Order: sequence, then structure tokens, then C-alpha cells
Amino acid sequence: MASAAKKCTACGHESTDPEWCDQCGSDLGGPDVALLLSAGLRVSMPLRAPFGSLRSSDMLRSGQLPRYETGPLAKVDTKVLTPVSVRGRERERERDREHENTGRFSTLDPVEFAALDDPIEVEELDQDVVVVTLSEVVRRFDGTEDWLAHSDRGETFIVAASRAPGPPLDSLPEHLATIVDWPLSECEVDGVYLRLHRAKSGETLEQRVRDYDERVPVAEFLLWFETIANALEQVHRAGFVLLSLSPQTISFERVGGVRFLNIRNPVPVGATISAHRETVPGIPGFLAPEVLLDDGSLTASSAADIFSLAAVAWFVLARRTPPVSALTSYLPAMRARDLAPDAPLHIEPMLWTALTPDVELRPGSPAELMAGLRAALEPALRRDRTAPHAPDLAIAVETHIGISKREYYPLNQDAAFVAISQDRLTTLICVADGVSTSEYGRGEEASAFVAGRARALWEQLPQVAERRDDIAWAAWIDSIIQRANSDLINVVNQRHGPFDHDPNGVMGSTCVIAVIHRGVAYMASVGDSHAYIVNGDYIERVNREHNIATLAVAEGYSPDDAFGSVHAAALGRCVGTFDFGPGGALIPARVETDSYRFRMLLGDRLVICSDGVTDYIAHTPDAAMHVIRSVICSENIPALACLEFIMLANRNGGGDNITAAVCYVGNIDGGQVLSAQVVGS
Repeated sequence: MASAAKKCTACGHESTDPEWCDQCGSDLGGPDVALLLSAGLRVSMPLRAPFGSLRSSDMLRSGQLPRYETGPLAKVDTKVLTPVSVRGRERERERDREHENTGRFSTLDPVEFAALDDPIEVEELDQDVVVVTLSEVVRRFDGTEDWLAHSDRGETFIVAASRAPGPPLDSLPEHLATIVDWPLSECEVDGVYLRLHRAKSGETLEQRVRDYDERVPVAEFLLWFETIANALEQVHRAGFVLLSLSPQTISFERVGGVRFLNIRNPVPVGATISAHRETVPGIPGFLAPEVLLDDGSLTASSAADIFSLAAVAWFVLARRTPPVSALTSYLPAMRARDLAPDAPLHIEPMLWTALTPDVELRPGSPAELMAGLRAALEPALRRDRTAPHAPDLAIAVETHIGISKREYYPLNQDAAFVAISQDRLTTLICVADGVSTSEYGRGEEASAFVAGRARALWEQLPQVAERRDDIAWAAWIDSIIQRANSDLINVVNQRHGPFDHDPNGVMGSTCVIAVIHRGVAYMASVGDSHAYIVNGDYIERVNREHNIATLAVAEGYSPDDAFGSVHAAALGRCVGTFDFGPGGALIPARVETDSYRFRMLLGDRLVICSDGVTDYIAHTPDAAMHVIRSVICSENIPALACLEFIMLANRNGGGDNITAAVCYVGNIDGGQVLSAQVVGS
């Protein structure tokens, strides 16, 4: 029996071929149907829409209606596709994979649309319509899908599909139409709400950041966020919040200004957020924690967008999504500088005033946040622009065994070396902290190798200083650490080798080494000793700890896995690094360090200390920073500041060796300028 004729949803012809239209050649299989997006008519009917340049009347008159294709295996007419760069497509796929890993992937069922019941007569369409063809899913959020679509004229759109209805198209104030990516039109098919958006005409913030091989210059950072904050301020003044702000939803348009993309439903200020949850797509890390933890009673406020804007700034500094989880209460698990050592100083302390879980403590508006960032960026810009100079420097270093530590280990396992050259152009500071528990060697020996190498290579200073370039100074500091590591491993081989197995418990040491030459600081760090910059009310930790948790998150592990480990706080890097070689010998391996470079400003105080200071002068890292700033601001003589750190740590127990080195830049009331000094083991 002959197969029944099948109506072609593309041209309306009754085809005798059940698979391919014998009139226009369109595929008749599957659920794909034609659908015209506009406004005003019932579901499954052509909808009227004046879309300006999107003229499809000619195509309609010819009877060639492109199909609205759906599903993961949708076939695309490549003739109407607008070229998409391979790089851009790969970025979209990476973001899809990232969202999938967060467990917040879409649960939206495949969408099937009913066919139009009657052929479309051109006379019925007294206005232009747009006909689009879907090509692929480019983004998925909770209960929503974004499809890349192309019109019959080759123009690109985003079709957003959701189970929840959006607000009326006329509910957004007209003056926000150029700022917020509001739907051009929408319709509903079988309980699925479709909204047609123009595709971005510019470059997203994420794309801009990815285009930089190194950190974004401070001046660019300021320019970008001034533009973003101004646009967000207009949205808030109109009585709306976005909630889903992220680097992917911020587009710098070719015609100038910023447009917020894929904003399904700007939420009125004061509305209950839970009622809008399905239409608020977002990425953990950028969504405010109160939005993710909402119990159904949270009202929308600008505070959520302030958090998101600060998280976006964090992304620009670190060049990755803030790592968050339920374990961190959806707050960033670490500082941006912990993941990007080259991030500029000064910015992040300001950002954390907005990244607090307490909404009352956040800046009250985008303008207020930007005012704080501008104030922080001013010294950051000066650091970038200050010419090399010869500042007036004074340094001091002090160490103590620790009143409790000496009761069970009689030797100081910290060591330090400080020096200023005769021409006062160059300063060297080295602080090393030996690992307490070791089977092969002792902690005080390991730290002595580092301080000893620093002292020995100080003799090579004239040759290095003559070159006066960044590479020479970075290489010189690195050579101190690598040679100390070789010295240490060679001694272990001589005393304890050969080994019949890969040994644990080889002695090791942390270290922070800084050189200040003509006002420019070069620093290398390995382990968990800290370095801080203090200047007036400002304090910031320069380096990061190399514990297992920090290194794991930096490698891409989730905060849950990293911080949930029983070894989270264990040291992950130190001097004392080796490979197990043939014949049972240990082979010195390269010590992985973090390197930093920044210009010193008048009034700067550089503090480098072992963890015996930071662990005992206060109960938390944030409190320790407050105490350090207080001591530095109250003591204008470096040696007295060092002694005060030792006294405070001992008053709080002194359970570890205590070492502090301090360098003051300018504004010095006396204090001895040291030529060279070694303290400790």
C-alpha cells in the first residue's frame, strides 16, 4: 500500500515522499517544524512582528519557509549560517562543560513544537516577520536552554527556551532597552516559553580577558568597570536588579557602551527571589550566596548585583571563575592573587568588602563600589607608572625560638638574612622556616641552607646589579632557592643514601626571598611563610600559602574536594624537593616557586615573617593582618616592630619559632640601616 502523503512544514506542499519533500527537498522526519517568532497571535500560528531590517517577505512570497529546528540532532542549512569563529565556539563549549561540572545543568526536556495547521498566506502578514533556524545549544542553566539561531537573511539570534514565563515585553522601561538584552518577542509552545534575543554585537568581558596573555593592565581594568558600573547603576535606578551578572553576560558593544546579555527576567527590587528562580540563570561563583541559599523569603536588592560585580572583578584579576561550593557558603574559596600571582596589588582588599556574606556591609550601589575601586586603583596605577628610583630604606630582622616551642625542641628552625648594598640601591631579605618533622636531616639545617646560599650569592651582587633587568633579578633569586635545594639533597644522599625506597621525611624549608633594587621589588616564595605590604590603612598579603588545598584548587579541583581533605593544610611545596633516581640516589628536582614584581611607594612597609608570627599574634589570618598593620603603623623603627611581633606571638603561646623581617621605605625616624645580618640557625 502506498504511503500516505505528508505535509511539508517548510513549504506547505503535500509530499508523496514521507522522508523528503518532493517539492522543496526539506527533511520531513522528526519533530522539526516551522515556527515564526513575533508577537500577538496564538500558539503555533505565525506571529506579527516589525523587526526592521529583518525582512523575510521575499522568502515568504516564494513559498520557501525555513524550518525552526529543534533537538540535539537538528540539521542546519549552512547557506544561512553566519560564520562563528572556532575560538568563540570552543569557548562556548568550555563554558558548557564548566556548567555541567557544577551540577547546575539544564533539566529542560527536549522541546517539540506543533506544526502550523494551515498554509501561510502572504496577504495575512501585513508586517515583516523573522524566520529563524536553530543550529546548536550554546548555553544551559537551571531549567533553561539558549539556542544559537540564524535568520533567513543570515543574521544571528539567541532563542531562549524556558519552562517559566517571562515578564511582559513592555514591562522594562524604554530607556533600558539599549542596556539590558530584552527579548525582541516571545511565544509559548506546549508549556515551553521561547524568547528571541539579538545575538551580541560586541565582545563579552570573558572574551576580552581571555585575549590577554598576562594580567589586564590596571588602567584597562578601571575603564572597563567604570563602564559596567555606570550601566548597572541605571538598571538599579530604574528599580530592577539583574542577579545573573557574569563575564559571559557583559558585552562591550561595537557601537560603544555595555549591554547585559541573556537576562531572562530583570527582577523588580523588593520582589521575592524564589518566585523568579527559574528565570534567573546564573553561574555559582558570580551569584550572590544569599540567592543560592534562599529559603523562599529573600527579597531582591541591589546588594546581590554588588556581590556579582565584585565577583566579576575577581574573575578579571584571576582569569577564572571564583571557586565556590556549599563548603565555602558560595563565597570565593581564596583570593584572586592565590591563583594569579601577577594580579595587581590594592584592588582585592576593596573587592572583599563587596564579597562579604553580610549584605549590610557591602557597598550600597555600583557607584559606591566604583568609588572604592578608584581609590584602591590610584596607588595601583602609581605602582605601574613609578619610575625606578633610589628610596631611603631601613631594614631589620629578629628571631626567637618561641617560649613554648623550646620546651620540646631546643633549636630555632628559622633562619634569615638581610642586607643593604653600600650604594643603598639594593636590599636583600630572606626568611626561611625549617620543617619540624623530618627523618632525614633537621629543619634548622634546611633553613640554614637557604639563608647560607642567600649570604653566599650576595657576593655576586655587583655583576647582577649591572644588568638591571627583571630577568636577571628573577633568575638570581631563583638560583638561591635552587642551589639551596641541591645543597640539601646532596647532604641527605651523603648521610643517608643510598635508599631502597622513595623516602618520606626528607628535611625541608619554606622561604620568602625579596630583592628591592632602585625601588622595584622582586620576590620568590615557596611554602607557608608570609609577605605583606602595609601603607597607612592599607595592608595586603603579597604571596600565597603552598598548602595542599590551595594548590589543589589552583589545579582545578573543587573546593569541596580540596578543603575536605584531611591533608588540606599540609605543606605542598618547599625547599627539599627531589626525584627518586637509579641506584637509590635522590636527584634534586626543580623547586616550584611563585614570583612577584612590584614597585615600592613612599611609605611602604614590607613585612616578611614565618608562620610562627601569623599563627600566634591572632586567632585568624584576617585578625593577624589587622595586628600586623597596627604594629607597623605604631612603630616607625623597623627593629622595634620586629621585637613587637616576637613579644605578641610569645604572649599568645609562642608555640613555634618566630621570625620577622621588616623593610621601611621613606618616612623613617632613625633606626639602624644594616649592612648585612644573619639571624637564626
